[in-house]
Amino acid sequence: MPGRPRPLRIALALSLSTAALAAPVLSVQSASAAPTATAATTTETVTNGTFDKNLDHWGTNQSYMQLYRSTSHKQGSHSVRLKTTKAGADVVLNDMPNTVASTVKGTTYDVTAWVRTADPKLSGQVRVREVHPNGAVDTHTESFNLANKDWTKVDFSFTTTATGDSLDLSVLGWSLKKGQRLYVDAVSMRKVTAAGPTTPPPTDQPPSGGLKLSNGVSLSTRGIPASGALVGAAVGGNADPTSFETQTGQRLGVRRTYFSATGTDKAVKMAKLDLANGRLPWISFKLPYTWEQMAAGKGDAWAKDIAVKLSALPGPVWVAFHHEPETHGDIQQWKAMQERLGPIVRSNAPNVAFTIILTGYHQISGNKQYSLDAVWPNTKVDLAGFDIYNFYKTTNSNGTYFTKPSDLRRVYFEPISKFVASKGSAWGLAETGYNDAAAQDLPTLMKDTFDAMVDNNGVAFSYFNSPLNSSTSWVITTPAKLKQFANLLKGSPMYPKLVTG
Repeated sequence: MPGRPRPLRIALALSLSTAALAAPVLSVQSASAAPTATAATTTETVTNGTFDKNLDHWGTNQSYMQLYRSTSHKQGSHSVRLKTTKAGADVVLNDMPNTVASTVKGTTYDVTAWVRTADPKLSGQVRVREVHPNGAVDTHTESFNLANKDWTKVDFSFTTTATGDSLDLSVLGWSLKKGQRLYVDAVSMRKVTAAGPTTPPPTDQPPSGGLKLSNGVSLSTRGIPASGALVGAAVGGNADPTSFETQTGQRLGVRRTYFSATGTDKAVKMAKLDLANGRLPWISFKLPYTWEQMAAGKGDAWAKDIAVKLSALPGPVWVAFHHEPETHGDIQQWKAMQERLGPIVRSNAPNVAFTIILTGYHQISGNKQYSLDAVWPNTKVDLAGFDIYNFYKTTNSNGTYFTKPSDLRRVYFEPISKFVASKGSAWGLAETGYNDAAAQDLPTLMKDTFDAMVDNNGVAFSYFNSPLNSSTSWVITTPAKLKQFANLLKGSPMYPKLVTG
């Protein structure tokens, strides 16, 4: 469920925009140039990847991790065997020093490793960390799950994102039981050199005749509008919004929902239903592991499962992981987790927008560790969401009573819009609200907030119409507040109904 709104906390969120009802089904295939045939050569970069003579150039990350050579092998005469003296701990086989000292942007590498265990039910991953000179990291991985004692091949390819980075190659095993061992052999990372031009990457722009909203504005394949904004809401605890839509006289343009880490199938089912009813789904997921474990790749398979299942839906979906993270832990681990999951989502689901959702208050008025510069992930963010409330006529935790409405335009929307634009992303309000007293005193406050957001290029306005985790009467129950939201919704474009065959 959404984080508890608190006085002095504000939040914005990215969202859709407006467009005309056109095609009933969105094609998620991006237009791109035809591929050009190429001949490629590969060059091995790994030193001592077979461990036949010694363990030179390899090590572990912690004193409780133990590394040995073993005569059990897939190639050559030996492999490396890892175990731990700390039951339930992870193990890491790490290249020392990093296999590639300096990269060239756009270079492709093919990575391979063979793994096995004598005690099945062991999972892990092969990982390459692309380390930038400033310390930022892009991570490329492939997970494995050893269900038997056979050698298993793990392989994947990736393309470097920058020049001058180093490549850190590792093989990881998750949560080894007492006495359990992970064997690794034939570790390889081959640099690919193409003889000719390669296929240009796909864009996120809609194909000719693509999806439009009711006012004619086009959406990208990931649901980002070319202009304007959609209006929507979270309704109760993921309650059916049909009754609320009947009250307002128009269906929601965007719908916020919230799910636990085990709620993937429920989320996909609800997103499919929303698309069929003309609502763009904006989903938040809690995580199955800690931020640090997720950043290290332990949740890769979970994230990929979400992306693959959502990719089968007939239209765009927006996804966020652990919204409102401020004060919940080491924010740099949250950032690293987002950097890990973003590429997984975007590469497996061309119709899914990768979004982050922050409070807004912490970024603009809080501790520097939560500033936009400090927390923005070093990966492509399609939509930046902020949960910004107006605390007029509320009392904060310090006992301060707010007698004036918050100046969201000047304090929040303007600096956020400028920063997000510099990152090539969109933004909007993922949650917003004000209480019954404010609605009575200031009948134009909701529209004024919406207009200020649109003036600063916000593309979504999602009202938090729920009593859950709420410190005041955000929920829309009074006739005055209902009328204000209904008028705002009726003046916004509608999203087309997208039904699967």
